[in-house]
Amino acid sequence: MKKSKAKIAKEYCQAIYDEHGHITQELLVAYDKRHGKKLLTWDDKEAAQKFRIEEAAEWIANIALERQAGRSKRAYYNTVKVTESGTIRAYFPVEDIAADPQMYDSACQLFLSQIEGLTRQYSYLKEAGIIANAVEELKDG
Repeated sequence: MKKSKAKIAKEYCQAIYDEHGHITQELLVAYDKRHGKKLLTWDDKEAAQKFRIEEAAEWIANIALERQAGRSKRAYYNTVKVTESGTIRAYFPVEDIAADPQMYDSACQLFLSQIEGLTRQYSYLKEAGIIANAVEELKDG
């Protein structure tokens, strides 16, 4: 039976950690290359396209609308919009999201989902539990 990518990634990361005491993206790339190229995308054309898509998402996410109290406020956010032709997940101006109840609700749900994911990821921190409880109170309220 063929191993899932998740299982391969877990095994690779454990092996890298056992050898180096830490894991970096560079170590994972090198390990995959040495061990049969089973995890990552090794077709250069396909990998370049994936990278460009991630790079474009990073640029979109980092466009600042304005600075408030010394902090940048993003101009675009990723959310879901329902149209006549179907559902689209894309980046929209923050003003459009704030004005559209469906997009606003979608953005809130995504935010809560990300917070829940982060609190699971950092569950070993007592502060993560405090934040998780506060988020649950907000959801219930």
